[in-house]
Amino acid sequence: MSFLRKLSFFIFLGILFSPYSLLAQDDPKELSKVYEEQGDLTLAETRALDLARELYTLAADADPDNISGNFKAGNAFLQTVGKERAAKYLERVLAADNEYRFNILYLIGRSYQYGLDFDKALDYYNRYRTNLTQNEGYR
Repeated sequence: MSFLRKLSFFIFLGILFSPYSLLAQDDPKELSKVYEEQGDLTLAETRALDLARELYTLAADADPDNISGNFKAGNAFLQTVGKERAAKYLERVLAADNEYRFNILYLIGRSYQYGLDFDKALDYYNRYRTNLTQNEGYR
């Protein structure tokens, strides 16, 4: 996509969501939803994962109970820079719904491994391995 098309896309997003973000300022859950939708649109239209990651992070920080926003933020960190920061968001997902993704324990372990916290990484990897061996549906 050319630079002008990307620029016009982001200007369009700004115009499109500005009234929503003004209304959502009083409601963190609504603001979180707006940020997550902007991240989804950004990723779909431009494949700019760094920008989408920042929007997902804003969504997760605006509403820590937003499971999908936290998962998208953590997953985006694992795919870009700051991989060690993914654990914070993925652990929120695990606390809210430990069955949200079958490999959530593995992803958290990877984040800790990238952050050189090998004891925590091994703990999560072992928990993931236990789930794999105890549950046939995990294979």
